[in-house]
Amino acid sequence: MWIGGETATTVRDVIQRHLLGAQGDLGTGWIPKDRIVKTVPSRGVPGAFDFVLIRHSSGGTSTLMFKSYEQGREKWQADSIDFLHFDEEPPADIWTEGMARLTATHGSMQLTFTPLKGMSEVVRKFYPEPAAT
Repeated sequence: MWIGGETATTVRDVIQRHLLGAQGDLGTGWIPKDRIVKTVPSRGVPGAFDFVLIRHSSGGTSTLMFKSYEQGREKWQADSIDFLHFDEEPPADIWTEGMARLTATHGSMQLTFTPLKGMSEVVRKFYPEPAAT
């Protein structure tokens, strides 16, 4: 699973905090501490994680990887994933890369954003083409 947001700092302060808990209080978020197998810190942002291994209910281990839009489209290439969550509207090129990462696995995507950028290229993907009259 990949989770992306606008900047590495907002990913840490919002998404990571909700999922894993506040900095220094791991396991107090939506994912219980006993399910967190391993955390790998980010090299660029103090307190942020690059990825986390989570013990899945099936007994297997899932990888939760944090990404930011500021990394650019190239950092969103070359992998197949099962699930993608965009927190805040991604740029169109990152949206396209995200969709491509889900193709091989028939994975799912979730977006949480308010369309503050107006009728952007990404927002238009959710509106049907007008019927020809």
